[in-house]
Amino acid sequence: MSGHVTMNAGAELSKLAEILAEMIREHQKWLVLIEQHRDAVRHADPRAVERSLDAQRHLMANLAAIEQTRQDTVRALWKRFGPDAAGAMNAPLPKLGRLLDVLPTPHRHTLQVQAQELRRLIERVRYEESSLKAATAALSAHIEGLMRHVGRRLSHAGTYGRRGVVEATPALAAAVDLVR
Repeated sequence: MSGHVTMNAGAELSKLAEILAEMIREHQKWLVLIEQHRDAVRHADPRAVERSLDAQRHLMANLAAIEQTRQDTVRALWKRFGPDAAGAMNAPLPKLGRLLDVLPTPHRHTLQVQAQELRRLIERVRYEESSLKAATAALSAHIEGLMRHVGRRLSHAGTYGRRGVVEATPALAAAVDLVR
């Protein structure tokens, strides 16, 4: 296709830029939520953890809706600018980088910068999520260890077993002479 962009294609390109900007903002918000979650775990605050998780679920649902719009826009642009625009109707969705390679030069650079920023944020979110998961697992293991320690300390009373959980104790045969 030529470097000339029709009004409709220009609107689609602008829409893609807006979508990428929105995805960037959402991932920046996600990083803030991850930090709030980390603070909640650090302070062992279950209510704050739940609030953080609720906010992250809401953000992820919003990102899923944005992603669907992004896919629709990428598909429309691929149909317009792809190498086989006529056969693009049933073609699989191309990766964003592949689409950017075929876009007209004046629009390509801005979209490439946004795509790079989004990729950087996605990688950072993945890293931070992985780090938080490890911290949460370590805290969970620590609490479990404390519970086992308490269980061992109280097991002499026959209340807790070696695993730190309440277990049934064997019945003791005992009689008390109430007549005497």
